[in-house]
Amino acid sequence: MPQAKETALARLIKERRASLEPSQRDLARRLGTSAGFISLLELGKRRPSYKRLARLARVLELDQRALFWLANPGARRIVERPSSQDAL
Repeated sequence: MPQAKETALARLIKERRASLEPSQRDLARRLGTSAGFISLLELGKRRPSYKRLARLARVLELDQRALFWLANPGARRIVERPSSQDAL
């Protein structure tokens, strides 16, 4: 099976968890999920829901908006692109 491409979000979650020193199991317990899911997040094989993303931000002491942009890189282009209504 081909490996998933590590994303900036996956890298940030893994590095931040390591710097705060909770294990994947500890982080999973605080988020109400499994250690397996945390592992998949850190490998870039899963993406968190918006609700879980907000919890991750709180538990890992990160900016929720920054995590949102990392989890949804295409959203920034949509938000920052001028709409046709702006011209009215």
